[in-house]
Amino acid sequence: MHTVPYAKFVRLQLLLGESFADISEVSRAAGVPVIPLGQLGAVKSELIDSLPAALQKKVLAEGMSSKLATEHYEALHKAEWPELSTLGMFMAHQDDFQIALDYFASPELRVRADALVLSGCCPPETIADALRGWSKYRFTTMAAKLFSFYFCNLEVMVNFSNWRQYIDAFKDPDQKWFLGRAYDVQTKGDLVVLMDDLSVRAAITVPSEDTVRDLMMTAFVQMKKEERKVSDGVPAKSTAIFEWASVYCSMFDRVQKTLETVDKEGALDAIKTRLVSVKSNSNMRRLSEYPLAAVGE
Repeated sequence: MHTVPYAKFVRLQLLLGESFADISEVSRAAGVPVIPLGQLGAVKSELIDSLPAALQKKVLAEGMSSKLATEHYEALHKAEWPELSTLGMFMAHQDDFQIALDYFASPELRVRADALVLSGCCPPETIADALRGWSKYRFTTMAAKLFSFYFCNLEVMVNFSNWRQYIDAFKDPDQKWFLGRAYDVQTKGDLVVLMDDLSVRAAITVPSEDTVRDLMMTAFVQMKKEERKVSDGVPAKSTAIFEWASVYCSMFDRVQKTLETVDKEGALDAIKTRLVSVKSNSNMRRLSEYPLAAVGE
């Protein structure tokens, strides 16, 4: 049995009368693991069995179609049909649904939205803020809610074994890596580091008064990355953790001095200039230039 986080979207397609071939093609075009045809048949039978008796006979005779939503929604509502939300959210927010679908259909966008949802640390407002401006699609808070429901539903996935099977089915190694990292955030990972690796922080417009804090965060992120090396067994002396810790402390010290100055605005501008120069210091080695420790070192 294949469990996928976009199962609600599959159910919506079935309810709207899409064929198995079309549903498989949509998943294939989006670059996500495809549900086997036999399982699609089982899901369709389950949906039909869940319908009120009168509608069940009608669907068996005529097949599923968009009429189920447009002509029989009230009857389904009165019957307290368990799949009502699958149709209802789509009908109520079609513009935002289209935005969420655009993200699902683009691997580069989807991995960012998936990772933020999967981290378990980001409410829809945070996801929308992080991704807004990252592409031509305006990722609204409602679009984030719809994405979390139709395309990355954590309740559907239930446990780690389902996620592992789903992630392993990806052919793209970047998709596998980011989703695995995002799942780790739930227990032992760091959301700030994940967002930095996804490059979604760069999409956020940072007000000028927050520039210093943002640059301090960069040093903090790099420290966290180096800490991960140490926890994986790389000797601290072989990492850049001390250099980045020094940069972070230096930034913090300068911010404190800024707060004590009379001309705070002028001093803040001076610190911004200093922090930018620290960040671009040619003497600061890149992380990739630090050799990893040999096995057993």
